[in-house]
Amino acid sequence: MVTDAGPDAVHPGLDPQEIAARLDALERASDERRAELRAVLDDLPAALSRRSLVSAAIADARSAPDKGAIVTRGLRKAGRMPAAAWRRVRARLAG
Repeated sequence: MVTDAGPDAVHPGLDPQEIAARLDALERASDERRAELRAVLDDLPAALSRRSLVSAAIADARSAPDKGAIVTRGLRKAGRMPAAAWRRVRARLAG
C-alpha cells in the first residue's frame, strides 16, 4: 500500500520552516562549491595538443642551462626502451 506521505509524516518532530532553512543552507553551500570548481576550471589551461606540448618542451630545452645532462638522460631513456619492450614481450609469452 503506497500512501502520499508528506514531510511531516517522515519527520514529525521537525518544523517545516526548519526543514526549508536547512535545504536553503545546503543549496547555498552547493552553489558556493560549484562556483569554486568553476573558478578552478577557468584557471586550468585549455586542452593541449601534442604539437604544442612538444614545442613547449623544445623551447624549455633550448633555454635550459644544462643541455648536456638533458641529452644524456634522453639517450639513456631511449636505450632502455628496447630492453623494456623485450621484457614485456617475454612476460606475455610466459604468462
